Amino acid sequence: MNKRVLIWLAVIAIFGALLLAVTTPAAAVLKKVDGSELTQLQDSGAMVVDVRSASEYASGHIPGASNVPLEQLQQAAATWSKDRAVVVYCATGARSANAAAYLAGQGFRKVYDLTNGMVAWTGSVQGGAGGVPSGPGTVKTSGKPVFIDFSSST
Repeated sequence: MNKRVLIWLAVIAIFGALLLAVTTPAAAVLKKVDGSELTQLQDSGAMVVDVRSASEYASGHIPGASNVPLEQLQQAAATWSKDRAVVVYCATGARSANAAAYLAGQGFRKVYDLTNGMVAWTGSVQGGAGGVPSGPGTVKTSGKPVFIDFSSST
């Protein structure tokens, strides 16, 4: 081959590589996070989204979280910036895993899923029962549901 053809082939290869690099979207970050990582992400401006039903959200949610039930995620996500980090969670992690995969598939660049959802959340909880008893003899919790077994065997 002559030198001129080789130069043209090299130029075309370089141009093709540059074009591919510019048109290929950045790979999405899709990561499971624990409670402390969620808090750090939230402090740095990440949007926290509870994909449980409205009644589940009202029964107690992570402070600062928005409620977007899974069946409404497609419509709501259409209005969000794909460059902002999004952390999703649900009760146990199943629905939020679906939500995280959907968001990453839609081009969101930083998507995080709270491992095991509210079941594993140890931080504060906002909302919940309005008339929580207080005073002597009451059980103090971190806002999580507590099971107390009153049965006894003698």
